[in-house]
Amino acid sequence: MDYKLFITSNYVFKMSVIESNVDVDLIQKFIWKAQDLNIQSVLGQNLYQKLINDCPNFTGFYQQLMIQYVQPALCEWVVYHSLPFINFRLTNKAVSQKSSDNSQPTATDDIKWLRDQVRNNAEFYNERTRDFIKNNPTEFPEFYQNSLSFEIKPNKSNYFSGIATTGRKFKGPLPPLGNIDPCEFCD
Repeated sequence: MDYKLFITSNYVFKMSVIESNVDVDLIQKFIWKAQDLNIQSVLGQNLYQKLINDCPNFTGFYQQLMIQYVQPALCEWVVYHSLPFINFRLTNKAVSQKSSDNSQPTATDDIKWLRDQVRNNAEFYNERTRDFIKNNPTEFPEFYQNSLSFEIKPNKSNYFSGIATTGRKFKGPLPPLGNIDPCEFCD
């Protein structure tokens, strides 16, 4: 698969809390990771592959989907995945924590709290992405195409919760390979 990224490191620096003095190569790795882990599971493999094939020449509703929904979600997921590694480095000698004369490294609990806040933002943008697709079903037929059983299907829910509940309708968050019924998106 020809792998194309939906955003650049400059986009991340401009649109997120990550400052431009962070290593560009590090951010690139997390763009790839977030796109693969988080965006593909929102879009499903068929729509995701269509966007990869069209990248960066999006038009119409696909352009609107990318600019207003997918890119902001992806940017938040990049921040989420990169937060622990901006402060810590894995080397051939050890896991080390960076520090400088002008700043103090952040405590692990503070990073966890910050990641939770960023995850909430990312899940919100994922949900907006899904709602946009759901509200324009004829514009995104790839989202509803039947897929082979081993392909990544869109998640039914974008929110993760550590709380387990029972009920007729609520099934909890699904793993990325959870099956999706297109009729669930029709009102």
